[in-house]
Amino acid sequence: MTYNANDELISVGANPLMTKYADMQSPCVKQCADKLVNVSTSIDFTKNTNFGQRFSHLDGICRNISVARQCVNDCKVSFNMFDMKAMKVMCVEKTLAELKTHQSCYDGKSKVMNKICDKRCGGKIEDTETKLKHIVNASKTTAEDIEASMTAAADACELSKCHARCSRDTYSLLCKQSDPQASAFLQKYIEDILKAVSDDFTELGMRSVLKAIMPKQCHYIFRPAAFFKDLPESEETDAGQDALAALFQNPQ
Repeated sequence: MTYNANDELISVGANPLMTKYADMQSPCVKQCADKLVNVSTSIDFTKNTNFGQRFSHLDGICRNISVARQCVNDCKVSFNMFDMKAMKVMCVEKTLAELKTHQSCYDGKSKVMNKICDKRCGGKIEDTETKLKHIVNASKTTAEDIEASMTAAADACELSKCHARCSRDTYSLLCKQSDPQASAFLQKYIEDILKAVSDDFTELGMRSVLKAIMPKQCHYIFRPAAFFKDLPESEETDAGQDALAALFQNPQ
């Protein structure tokens, strides 16, 4: 992959991932995506574990995703990020209808749940997100910055997993009488999204590369069942470093 002095894409070689990346950089696509600045928070559980707040905005987010999907279709590019499984699974009509039956539990108990889980998990998820943003936005990137960003990412993933498990258990107790299925729905909804994200990475050819780069604390993205339950290390082997090298190799 090579660039001219103006950083314009000259060649993406034979790598389909680079073609998709080029599509995402299209001014038309960027204009569509700018309307959805809060979507990543609904998918990325390292950014926000206040599920009462998260779910209360989901209807509007799903409507905006639908609009953005059509917007990107009109851009006439080969790849539409809003057609990815993760964007669709969180907005399944049947799931949204079931979510509404549990919303009073999530809304009514969220403040108590957050206090309990902040204490149990030893911190707020927003604190690690702020730290990570500060490192990423640094004017220069040194080896120390990279190490710090990996540590911050590992902390965010570990904390988000703790908060999700704590949220499930706390809702189970607080809503035991009024809504005994609220915690089970929460777990399944999150696992379905993580499974969709994992499938998207596989279909995009990014799985091996990301697994090689990401700290092991974040590997539940590739194994969603591990988000709510401690599992033995996967025996799966990925040629991650080879894939990473191939991705950035300049075409001859």
